[in-house]
Amino acid sequence: MDFICASDKGVMFAYCKVCNVHVNVSFGGKYDVVRHSKSASHGTLKNATKTQPQMKSFFVTSKTTDLSTNVLTAVVKLAQFVAEHNLPFSVADHFTKLAKQLFPDSDIAGKFTSGRMKTTMIVMKVLAPRLDANVLQLCQNHNFSLLTDENITTKAAKRHWRYSSKCSTQRSPGQ
Repeated sequence: MDFICASDKGVMFAYCKVCNVHVNVSFGGKYDVVRHSKSASHGTLKNATKTQPQMKSFFVTSKTTDLSTNVLTAVVKLAQFVAEHNLPFSVADHFTKLAKQLFPDSDIAGKFTSGRMKTTMIVMKVLAPRLDANVLQLCQNHNFSLLTDENITTKAAKRHWRYSSKCSTQRSPGQ
């Protein structure tokens, strides 16, 4: 009788988990519980609970969460690798297919998808702002030199000027 537990009304009652009611057991004891379990209302609710999905089915399991986290980590690490080694973003298109062939038994490789556009967006929208902030912090806290040649593009010149002007305005006059 796993549907019965102790009632908070006291020892003269038992609580039915299926019906959500307190059953008076002061007169017949176990017989009162058996009689309740054979009642029509208890039978109807018991059958209804068999067809209802359990609450745990609505929540993501930790294995699924771990897998999706590992896949996301792999996607970001690929973007870091492409940026760090100055590779073309099209490498990501080829690597996605290659990973599935190299590691056919890996769940992470099976769910891994990171093409050229996704890798570009991760580098430009996630990694670059963070790295820009790191460079700015280094400029503010350490002495540095800025070397350029005549082939610098307008966009790169603006970026260098922005770093050097921000760094020079943040420094104290004695540095």
